[in-house]
Amino acid sequence: MPPGIEVMMADVSCGAHTPSMVKSILAWRKAGEGAAALWDAYSDASDRLQAALQVLCQKHAALEAAARARLEKSPWLRELVRVGRLPFGEWAASGDLGAALELVRESSFTLRRLVREISARSGTQVEPPLQTQLLDYTMEQRGVLMAVVPGAGGGDAVIALVLPSDEPAEGAEEGGPVSADGTRRRVGEAWARWRPEAAAAGGAAPVVCELPVIESRATGGGHNGVMVE
Repeated sequence: MPPGIEVMMADVSCGAHTPSMVKSILAWRKAGEGAAALWDAYSDASDRLQAALQVLCQKHAALEAAARARLEKSPWLRELVRVGRLPFGEWAASGDLGAALELVRESSFTLRRLVREISARSGTQVEPPLQTQLLDYTMEQRGVLMAVVPGAGGGDAVIALVLPSDEPAEGAEEGGPVSADGTRRRVGEAWARWRPEAAAAGGAAPVVCELPVIESRATGGGHNGVMVE
């Protein structure tokens, strides 16, 4: 992942038994009934999301190279802030970087739609309705690029990619460091106060709290980026 785009993860007080979920999904795929076509569509959507993330890495590399050639500081982080501060509907029209970020965002929505269809067809709660509410709520927060259920899915966690979306502090040096701390704080606070529709109707409200996760670093100290496994 290019620098400036950070990972957030939240723990949700609703458990999921991963081995049982995987077993149910595999049984559904083996049984047929349109499973192959839907799985292929999901695989294609996953490939498109990964390709969109790779485009971001390429844009970062191009900006870095151009800045080095001019002996200037890279504008990458400032450009992320510029896009991150915009309403989501204005990302695509804001320039090449905004369009690339919008493609990641829309690709994640497509992937989630297919995950929900797999959930319904297989009878397995990969993205349960409560998680759908939580993910949609997370995606509404300023600076959130995408939010999905990690791993095999279920109701026990969510993961989000966030952008820096705050102006530099007053008096900060021009071209100084930019971080996504403001976005992380806002999203963490939003998770803490989230209450699903079921809770509003008198049901139990799951507790959502941010987990202190950071991106692992490559041996050389750089970013791992998008990895092919």
